[in-house]
Amino acid sequence: MSQFIQAVVRQKMNAMIAIQADPLNILDLKSDTTLKIGREGQKRGGKLFAYTPNDLTYDQGRLLARGSLFQFNKDGALVTQETETLDLKSADFVLIRQNPPFDKSYLTKTFLLDHLPPSVQVINDPKGLRIVSEKLFILGFPDFIPPTLVTVDHQKATDFINAHQQVILKPLYEYGGRGIVYLHDQDPNIQAVLELYTTLYPEGFMLQKYLPQVKQGDKRIILVNGLPVGAFLRQPQTNQVRSNLRVGGTAVPVDLNTRDHEICEALAPFLKQWGLYLVGLDVIGNYLTEVNVTSPTGFASLEQLYDINAAVNFWEGLGV
Repeated sequence: MSQFIQAVVRQKMNAMIAIQADPLNILDLKSDTTLKIGREGQKRGGKLFAYTPNDLTYDQGRLLARGSLFQFNKDGALVTQETETLDLKSADFVLIRQNPPFDKSYLTKTFLLDHLPPSVQVINDPKGLRIVSEKLFILGFPDFIPPTLVTVDHQKATDFINAHQQVILKPLYEYGGRGIVYLHDQDPNIQAVLELYTTLYPEGFMLQKYLPQVKQGDKRIILVNGLPVGAFLRQPQTNQVRSNLRVGGTAVPVDLNTRDHEICEALAPFLKQWGLYLVGLDVIGNYLTEVNVTSPTGFASLEQLYDINAAVNFWEGLGV
């Protein structure tokens, strides 16, 4: 093994892993995907440093993060050290893991992270996060999505509802099922709901034909570097249209079918081109409904259902 290769391996084994996330003390130790990635990184010799987005500062050409080193002890508990400031150019990896919404604050942090040197690998790539809107990216794959309308026009929205009888109305930049509403053409509240959405979401909103297969579950497919690691169904509670685990959905096993693989293969080149290394696809029946790139989750469900440690795939793909 050459000295150069030895140096690269040594650097990877002692990688500085900076994690931009919500405060560690609000994350679930048992189920949070960010912590599972961090724990596996520590097992591979990485040093972990956490900071919140509001603790990121650009100062005279330096990108500084105020946070703390942390580790998992032998009992799996989090142990954090004193607060300090890290110049992020010294990191090997910066993981963007704060929850959406993708608002001006989120957008600003991606622009700041653009100024890191090429020696720092930012995951997911900030430019890719700006290019791939989680709700709107699917519009580039019309063969894989249900009938869809994006508008702020009440009449166009009403016509769409009348044409499809049952629809799902959703904001463009919320997450975790927030703001999702089921409407049907006989609903007396249609105009009131559309007026409310226009006020709350002047940037526009999305309507999609309601897919009854959602009663069986909304499939989440986890991709690492464009390849599916695993999938599970998120089954909604009785009389609910939202199946997100956050609102009470239940994760159950599911196999990937031919259509799922076609969707993955169609999206993979674009995701890889834009540096979107960790992605969660949402599929209902045969239709792609969303592409999660800001802070994809689901590692705990893969581990519980199949004993798959997706964090291993995550780090092995990066050479750690």
